Amino acid sequence: EEEEEKYDLMISYCWAESELAHRICSHLTEKLGYKVWIDIEQMHGSTIEAMANAVDGAEFILMCMSESYKRSANCKSEAEYAFNRKKHIIPIKMVKEYAPDGWLGFILGTRMYINFATHEFETAIELLDNEIQLQKKKRKELEENVKTEKKITVDSDNIIDEEKDVQNNHDQTEESFDCKHILNWNEDAVQDFLAKNKLTDLLPICNGMNGNELCKLYGMCKSSPVGMYRSLKSELLRIHKLVLPISSYLHYMSRLADIDVDYLSLDECTYSNASEQDVTDIE
Repeated sequence: EEEEEKYDLMISYCWAESELAHRICSHLTEKLGYKVWIDIEQMHGSTIEAMANAVDGAEFILMCMSESYKRSANCKSEAEYAFNRKKHIIPIKMVKEYAPDGWLGFILGTRMYINFATHEFETAIELLDNEIQLQKKKRKELEENVKTEKKITVDSDNIIDEEKDVQNNHDQTEESFDCKHILNWNEDAVQDFLAKNKLTDLLPICNGMNGNELCKLYGMCKSSPVGMYRSLKSELLRIHKLVLPISSYLHYMSRLADIDVDYLSLDECTYSNASEQDVTDIE
């Protein structure tokens, strides 16, 4: 299938106004450099097919209005086809006495027309050229706006995707501290967990602990929260010369509770049965 040929303009006119139509065509092509389709040269084969191809291939349709144009079945077909295809129609008034009505008046609508019937030809052709350039500019701006809107939409989608990725990464980070993994943590993982959760006050106490031992410590603290706080506070002060704020201790308990290590059996948390008195004795 041959590629459809493109034109700047397609001139739709009635043979009764052929002299003026051809003069307009000559000026547009020879003086202004437009590529124009007009049936005196380009029509081959089926008239209907040639007309349809011309309308489809043209950026603008020059509709040369007159009473003869309105009465012509072929002209009506061209105009209605262009209208239905939502082509940009530029009306041209060819006869001074004619006032568009009927189907032609309907297609004209509120469009401004170029009056070749009353203006001098040079003036009218200049007005026509200005109108074509103005409409080309508007079409280009519209296309740019559409591209910009699409880009904004794509960028917005990308931002949303990035936010989802951040949230997923956050969720994955949270999941990485899930109780099902704690027993497999090594000493570095425990230290990392404490640091990321702002539990640095407990770093000296938990130094050298793995995940299993961290859970056992939590079990002891849960079983005897007051006694274990006293014991940990005493150890931190005696050995490391540091103070254990009650807020840090409570935050540790809260964070371990958030990730739920209660799945551990009492046998696994060997220290979880320690009574408050036992813990006090440790001190």
